[in-house]
Amino acid sequence: MLFSRRILVRLIGEVLMTLTKCVLTSPLSSVQQYLLVLGKVMVVNTKSDQQRAEDDLYTVLRFKEKGDFERRIRELLVNDYKKLKKPLSKLLGKLESKIRTDKENNQAARNVYDQIKKSKTNEDKLSNLLNFKKQLKAFLKNQDDCSIVLNAIDSASVIPVIEVNGVHPKDSEIKKLKKAQPLTSNRQDFEEALGYIESQEKVMGITLEEIMEYKQHSVKIFLLNRVHSCKNGHSQLHPDVKEAIAILSNDKLRAFYDEEVKKKTLQPILSYKECEQLYDKLTMKKMNLVL
Repeated sequence: MLFSRRILVRLIGEVLMTLTKCVLTSPLSSVQQYLLVLGKVMVVNTKSDQQRAEDDLYTVLRFKEKGDFERRIRELLVNDYKKLKKPLSKLLGKLESKIRTDKENNQAARNVYDQIKKSKTNEDKLSNLLNFKKQLKAFLKNQDDCSIVLNAIDSASVIPVIEVNGVHPKDSEIKKLKKAQPLTSNRQDFEEALGYIESQEKVMGITLEEIMEYKQHSVKIFLLNRVHSCKNGHSQLHPDVKEAIAILSNDKLRAFYDEEVKKKTLQPILSYKECEQLYDKLTMKKMNLVL
């Protein structure tokens, strides 16, 4: 139905353009000029719609086609993940730059920056950020379990925070946590710091945990770096781009997507949720047939 409507709109546009030119050979009236412009717009728009209809998840991520994507991924894996070092550094560099900028006017960002400002390597910065995130979550969970809204920092309340990493608390670590922001007496400081970290993960399109386990998420990191290299600032990923990365970085969904699009049983552009639901549905159907 959509295809037929597009053809009809384009035909109407071309008819308007032809009639406007043929009715009079003298200079066009304002009405004729309007109809001529309208006809051109209708034709151009239908061409754009047709071009968009030919897109798929690979072209959304600016690959020429599926083969271009596969070639680049092979190069990535053949080099034993060495090519990931640069994308990883870029991702972490963008994150650090954003935190450093935000800290001037954002207390939560300032608190997070305190965790990495003395780190010299990307590995140390990532490790510190991830540990801080775990500590914040553990502390807030402990507060929830104890039904505490506001709580002063003392040795007893710090213990579960440190033990989350399997380390017994030392006096020096407790003192460090007492001094560190946002570990103050206000629960809101904890929540805002954790919220800030998670908001930056959303902007990047990947979590700190996934970056730490980079070999398991190599395709995702590669795709994110490709996309981030093509956009300015720190704006969030476009929805279509985000969905494309989620599907194509998942081996089973990517294979399913390729097969179903080839059979024309799946739309070339769709969401991760739609793809996953259809995959689960067809997988369950096959299992039932076997049984």
